[in-house]
Amino acid sequence: MNPEAKDKMLTKKQTGGFIKSIPVRMGEEYYIVLDNCAPNGKGHTINVSVHVNAYEPLVLFYDKKGKRYVDVDLMILEKGGQGGERPIVRNEHYKGGRVKFVPGFSYTLYAKREGYFSVFREFNARDLMMRDTLMLYQMERTERGSSFQIKDIYFEDGEATLIAGYDSVLMDYVAMFRNHPDVTFLVKGYVQSYGVDAEADMLLSLDRAKTVKEYFIKNGIDADRITTAGMTKNEIKRAAAAALDKNGGFSGIKVELIITGKKSDQ
Repeated sequence: MNPEAKDKMLTKKQTGGFIKSIPVRMGEEYYIVLDNCAPNGKGHTINVSVHVNAYEPLVLFYDKKGKRYVDVDLMILEKGGQGGERPIVRNEHYKGGRVKFVPGFSYTLYAKREGYFSVFREFNARDLMMRDTLMLYQMERTERGSSFQIKDIYFEDGEATLIAGYDSVLMDYVAMFRNHPDVTFLVKGYVQSYGVDAEADMLLSLDRAKTVKEYFIKNGIDADRITTAGMTKNEIKRAAAAALDKNGGFSGIKVELIITGKKSDQ
């Protein structure tokens, strides 16, 4: 069989030719029947190749703070075939390279490296686009002082109640901290303030931090790993001054997560 062949069948008079390849689908089974066996023959060798459309992006891991790519302990599992799931990448010192993803299959990617938060992603190959030639993952450090500024969650105006839609954002951080149970962190809340009532704004920012802490606790993060803080009076004043400046404006930060250390260090 050959993709370029045009005949669908060969006659006895034809020798050395090829017949047209056949399309196959996931889950189908095919049988090869040999009807020209000879006694005491040496057997047959059959070479089979399957041609599929696949995405082959370059998969890399980047330390933004260190401004460099890093090698990781990487495993990528492919799910969807008859065999259940199989590893397509298993490399303890993966330095980057192209990985083939096949449409119709699902994948789980897990990368880890000492001193960094691990990366866990589940996706389907159809989520990738042919133009996506690069899959770049940020490796965030677990060291004290590292922070994560969250801008895409929202609170009710003047309240500490989260508005619907925050789950898809916060659950990524829940998973991140769940995979590193020794890491402790501070949740710091922010408000948009004109400085009219700094005391009230300070309390509101703290209440918003407590709301996010409760979300983490509800989703399996130990309470003793989390501390909370709001904005200080000086921060309120600086925020108000920036908002009133014609070239300034409010910061988009709603909550900041700041690494405070490890439980083993306490």
